[in-house]
Amino acid sequence: MSETPETQSSGTLLDQPFRENFDAIEAYARDVWAAENVDACDLDSDKPKRYVLGMFPYPSGNAHMGHVRVYAISDAVARLSRFRGFETLHPLGWDAFGLPAENAAIQNNADPAEWTQRNIATMKDEQFSRLGLSFDLDQEINSASPEFYKWTQWLFQTLYDHDLVYRANGWVNWDPVDQTVLANEQVIDGKGWRSGAPVERRQLPQWYVRITRFAQSLWDGLDTLQGHWSDEAIAVQRGWIGRSEGVEIEFPVLGEGGHTIRCYTTRADTIFGVTSITLAPEHPLVKDLAATEVQGKVEEYIAFATNRSELERETAERTGVALGAKARNPLTGEDLPIYISEYVLGGYGTGAIMNVPAHDARDFDFARTNGLPIRQVILPAKDAPEGDLDEAYTDPGFMTNSGQFDGMSTHEAKHAIIDHLVEQGLGTRKVNFRLRDWLISRQRFWGAPIPMVHSDEHGWAKAPDLPVMLPKDVDFSQGSGKAMASAPGFLETTFPGTSDPAIRETDTMDTFMCSSWYAWRYLDAKNGEQAFRESRAEDWMPIDYYVGGLEHASQHLIYFRFISHFLHAIGMTPTSEPVKNFLDNGLVKLGGEKMSKSKGNVVIPTEAVDKYGADALRLYILADTPLRRDIDWDDSGIEGKQRFLSQIWTLAGQIASAPALEGEPAPGTDAEKAAMRELAKIAKEVAEDLEERRGFHNAIARLHSFVGELRPLVAGASDAEKPLLRHVMAEFMKVLGVFAPHMAEYLWREAFGMSASLFSQPWPDPGEQYLVADELTISIQVNGKLRATVSVPADAGEEQVVEIAKADAKVAEYLGSGTLRRTIFVPGRLVNFVVG
Repeated sequence: MSETPETQSSGTLLDQPFRENFDAIEAYARDVWAAENVDACDLDSDKPKRYVLGMFPYPSGNAHMGHVRVYAISDAVARLSRFRGFETLHPLGWDAFGLPAENAAIQNNADPAEWTQRNIATMKDEQFSRLGLSFDLDQEINSASPEFYKWTQWLFQTLYDHDLVYRANGWVNWDPVDQTVLANEQVIDGKGWRSGAPVERRQLPQWYVRITRFAQSLWDGLDTLQGHWSDEAIAVQRGWIGRSEGVEIEFPVLGEGGHTIRCYTTRADTIFGVTSITLAPEHPLVKDLAATEVQGKVEEYIAFATNRSELERETAERTGVALGAKARNPLTGEDLPIYISEYVLGGYGTGAIMNVPAHDARDFDFARTNGLPIRQVILPAKDAPEGDLDEAYTDPGFMTNSGQFDGMSTHEAKHAIIDHLVEQGLGTRKVNFRLRDWLISRQRFWGAPIPMVHSDEHGWAKAPDLPVMLPKDVDFSQGSGKAMASAPGFLETTFPGTSDPAIRETDTMDTFMCSSWYAWRYLDAKNGEQAFRESRAEDWMPIDYYVGGLEHASQHLIYFRFISHFLHAIGMTPTSEPVKNFLDNGLVKLGGEKMSKSKGNVVIPTEAVDKYGADALRLYILADTPLRRDIDWDDSGIEGKQRFLSQIWTLAGQIASAPALEGEPAPGTDAEKAAMRELAKIAKEVAEDLEERRGFHNAIARLHSFVGELRPLVAGASDAEKPLLRHVMAEFMKVLGVFAPHMAEYLWREAFGMSASLFSQPWPDPGEQYLVADELTISIQVNGKLRATVSVPADAGEEQVVEIAKADAKVAEYLGSGTLRRTIFVPGRLVNFVVG
């Protein structure tokens, strides 16, 4: 043991029930940690480093059980990392911009900065602190502070310098209540994710980030994360990026104008089954191709379709309008009617599709709705008959009605047809991505101001002298989107490098911009000259363990990875991927439903702490359930963890009065050897559970097993054995401290008399020799069938093992029924007697 025990302090609570004193025990531990600053991280240390990060919370003023689960996980890994000798960064910050603060300011005539700061104080000082989370608050950040958003603005301008930011008119999701643009993922069932109002589609000038330039890099990077991220998280990312390989085919439009419609497809094998062409309502050729007699109908349909969210459009009935124009199939020469339909999206591919109703479910529905032919060109087998289809046939098969490609498998035909189209100049090989450029403009006040200025003469330029500060004295009466411009002296400025008048941009940035780079700011939170020093990124990135919900895999993590790839490309961070291990955790539910204030099914963390204690809550939230599975809250479960802690409390009290072990442990009796073996096992297996297997629930189960094994050893120990058992129990406090730090700290000092914090100590390392069993269990087979198992000394050789096996009564009976022909011996596992 690394600390010399001191005399037990007077006035301890050891003789009193744990359940009546857990609050005093927890307050004691927190005072120790504050006095000894045990959570601080030396960012310039020469020690091996480990970066553990939980996704930073929005300061709503109320912590919830989702926060408890995320930070119980990250805290366990951080505490284990410190025990194992790593300089460990485990910081806390606040994702502080966003609509809730702004809405509260409008409703209550309050300053959103003051509202946010009050909420931060409540969550940090009254809620998180009581959980005993080992955050290094010297690195605390607040995304709504000028010290942070100055560098969010710097990041925007750096992207702009690399031609990765542009301004363009675009169709956007407009929330008429919150008066702001929403990203696609913020539209839920056609409604704003916060207001619940039906979303409108409008075309507005917006700022975009060219994330699509990194689409291939983001796709390829996922291969390096296999085994470190869950398969589900990687699948979500792949689905959102949506890489596909295909061909872009040119369909010439008949008549004057010389127009050509380009359609991207991954199914070139279906081109002979095309019976129409359909354009997105936003397609630039729609108005040119619409015949005079249908122009009114087309305009009406465009207005209808573009006012609906993309999700509504993709899942809607397959309506459409014929434009009265035709295009020619370049391979068959057939004339194809041209339609528009809302289910074709202008932002994906070319905004035009070739309809193959026999082999695409959406096209099948569209053809049925609009009375279009359905032509089968793929059969499930070469000799399968053709017939009327009740639904689209979308599986692989063999080509029919496809000219020179008849009889080929669809796999062969796909490549052959693409080769033919390319050779004839009728198409171009193309890799396409579902990923769109990142729309970051928000027409609201409480966000990082976009640091750009504009003049009619000079156009757009970067605003000098960052940060562009959020103004004071804003007027919200005209809506949040106009609040910035209402502030005296904010809007008017001069164009950089001139005395010419200019105006500032009044849009603010999407809050995902803040969370896309915050992990680097933790490395240099007080640096006023740089966003972060590259040397710090070299030392600390990528993050070793990142904890958060899977629901963020299609939003935050895409942007986070993109910014990391960008920073790596310009030489500012050592790797393109920002996270080694992503620990995606499930939800905490009540009655099978996600906890929600609106449903009245919220369990308040501080109330649970008041009733059961923080350590019991932390154990409960990590126990019984694999990391990714949802938890359904059950009071009996947390009560069980409180009882378990009481057992540990009692056991520690029973052994604490024994004399301290002198010198290194030298177990001699069976009880001493068993205790050391249990300590060695739990130290090894808990570390592997957390660092390698994501098995937090298994680690908690091992705590129970250890206590179950140690209790009879303590109860039956002789006076001579008790010092070593006391040593084992004290060392166990380190393992317990990963999950229940308050009790572990208290017992370490008050039961076992240590002078410095438990969390300044090394991880238990009794030695590999204690992991070697004294005995092994060997399977005994006769003619390959298991007949018995026997225990043998761990160091027994083949001759001794065989003799022990033959002596087993059941085995002897089988051996006596025939002649022993051969003996097969597998060391440490089995003996197989071949009898004939």
